[in-house]
Amino acid sequence: MMKYQRSKMKILNYVLYILSFILGSTITLFFISIEDRDGLGDGDVFAKLKHKVSLQNISNRYFLLILIISKPDNIERRDTIRNTWLQFVKDDSSVKPFFVIGAGGLNADQQLKLKEEYSENKDILSLTSIPDSYGNLTSKILSSFVLLEKEYTFKFLLKCDDDSFVQASAITKELKTTYRDEEYLYWGYFDGRAHVKRSGKWKEEDWFLCDRYLPYALGGGYVLSEPLVKFIARNAELLK
Repeated sequence: MMKYQRSKMKILNYVLYILSFILGSTITLFFISIEDRDGLGDGDVFAKLKHKVSLQNISNRYFLLILIISKPDNIERRDTIRNTWLQFVKDDSSVKPFFVIGAGGLNADQQLKLKEEYSENKDILSLTSIPDSYGNLTSKILSSFVLLEKEYTFKFLLKCDDDSFVQASAITKELKTTYRDEEYLYWGYFDGRAHVKRSGKWKEEDWFLCDRYLPYALGGGYVLSEPLVKFIARNAELLK
């Protein structure tokens, strides 16, 4: 009888241990999911506003995200783009454009203008922890990839600059036909002739593979598929 009671107590203890583990894991996962959902990590005012809306609207799925690199004071360029080539994809709900701006260190007037522009157009991706400069261009792109990969589901991402004229409708059509099933797409104008700069503005001290850079798509415009954007975003801290 005593052996039976001891065995029964052991079984009850095991059951309690298992239930405690399951309960603890469930609570932990619950809080982790909330932290992941609510934490943007960069302190981006406009991104957080957009994020709160996105929690209410599950439809954050797009075929193509257009990432347009811009500067805080380039309002005229952004308006020109909105009124010209973006008009050709304005009615395509599968395409979403963003103007990426480094907003670190802006004065009160610049901040106010950006907020007003965001309120009117809902297409500003403001990176408040990054001052806008040529030297921070890589950080702007990496931070944008991290944020967009976290917040959106998409098939492709097009990166361009605010001094570019893009045939957005033609590119979208080509992606939806020729490249639709390409899982790892890196599409652009490739050049493998560039010599490594050892001095001057673009000095490169850490390149050691050879005397030329590997072929790469020139920065004026290129397309990446979502898996490549995810890979870059999740390894952003290792890249420079």
